[in-house]
Amino acid sequence: MAETNSAGIDMTALAGLIATSVATAVAEANKPILDQIGKLQSPAPAPAAAAASKDGTPKPITMEDIKALLDGRDKSAAKSATRDGYAKDKLGDLPAAYRNQLPDTDDMGALDK
Repeated sequence: MAETNSAGIDMTALAGLIATSVATAVAEANKPILDQIGKLQSPAPAPAAAAASKDGTPKPITMEDIKALLDGRDKSAAKSATRDGYAKDKLGDLPAAYRNQLPDTDDMGALDK
């Protein structure tokens, strides 16, 4: 038999509805976090295979290859520094979880959106 209060409300049914509602709200609130965790857990892309010469031996690394690699590293570091500076100046009072959602760019216009 259902347990009712003095107003005639079925307390068992009410408890079930509240439990369902809370479980749904928690699941919805955790969805962005779980999505981020899934992105972090996805395997990294395989490194590009070194170009081989006609006889199948690996192509030697040239100064241009090294320069391109170092230029990419420097650009990435500059972009990260710009993004981190923006986050510190504009979002310093927010938790890191919000600051980490900024787009990976050094364009201040894109960071303001």
